[in-house]
Amino acid sequence: MTQKARLLSLDVIRGLLVAFMILVNNPGSWEHVYAPFLHAEWHGFTPTDWIFPGALFVVGVSISLAFEPTRQKPALPTGLGKKILRRVAILFGLGLFLNAFPTFPLDTWRIPGVLQRIAIVFWACAWLYLVTNWRQQIGILLALLLGYWALLALVPVPGGGSPNFLPQTNIAAWLDNNLLGSHIWSHSISGDPEGILSTLPAIGTCILGMLSGSLYHHNQHRPAPWSRQLMLFGAAIMALGWVWGLVFPLNKNLWTSSFAVFTAGLSMVILAACIYLLDVRRIRGWATPFHHFGVNPIALYFLSGIVATLLYFITLSDGNSLHSWLYSNLFSSWLPLKAASLAFAIAFVTFHWAVAFILFRRKVFIKV
Repeated sequence: MTQKARLLSLDVIRGLLVAFMILVNNPGSWEHVYAPFLHAEWHGFTPTDWIFPGALFVVGVSISLAFEPTRQKPALPTGLGKKILRRVAILFGLGLFLNAFPTFPLDTWRIPGVLQRIAIVFWACAWLYLVTNWRQQIGILLALLLGYWALLALVPVPGGGSPNFLPQTNIAAWLDNNLLGSHIWSHSISGDPEGILSTLPAIGTCILGMLSGSLYHHNQHRPAPWSRQLMLFGAAIMALGWVWGLVFPLNKNLWTSSFAVFTAGLSMVILAACIYLLDVRRIRGWATPFHHFGVNPIALYFLSGIVATLLYFITLSDGNSLHSWLYSNLFSSWLPLKAASLAFAIAFVTFHWAVAFILFRRKVFIKV
């Protein structure tokens, strides 16, 4: 498989994730959203819950593809550590900026976030990939997932609480609330959804992506056998995660180990389908919009956060936000409320696809 074809599947699934993330983050009204486009309130799983772990899984696959030639060298290149840290700092900084824009309230400035978690997970997994082999990575994966299960299931919550998986009294929420205080997501029913302890199994999600990338190298860069193996392993890992969820519930907020395993298996299956369609059968027309998103994912995600915030922040003469005016006049005035809310989200995604298309046509690829 050529470099261009090899990367197409990954770009497309990356773009699919970004487009889906923008869609579910920007309904016309949060009071009128179809259930599949909402996160599970606590235990459980919806299609929307796959988006972020899917993104971290893709980060892991990308690490494997990008760093394998470097790992084969006798010594790591000078300056590699600085390049990794630079990317981590930029991602973390962009996330902090999004959390505070446009008012920048120092007393409640949320510290964790989506881009911040990507930054931390990328930093940890990039170094793991460079200094460990796949067997050691499996050992670290098991330690993270089983260790996190033990922490939540066996360690008493300081202050007298028994171990539990409840929203307000689990040990992950206790740690976030005590260490981060008011600097967590203000709408959370627990600790921060991208909190401190739950970053450990999130690293596990990325390691499973790295191991999936290692299968590609094992198959000598041939897409057909890689696709078959990913499909088989993915189905088995999904089943394992689902069974584990019977005793350690699937939970996106806590990023339970069962959730990490189940969503990684689902990511393998979806990636396998993309590889089969795009690189084996070469059926590619459907993927073009997602390819446009996938070559500038961070830039488009960041832009969507800025635009969404401005739509709420800009107030018109009647006192309503620009978001409210657009939704009321263009969508909810003639559509059923849930359909109107979804139509607004689709229009929002379409606007960002137009930006993605322009960047793609002009060969502007914003690297982070």
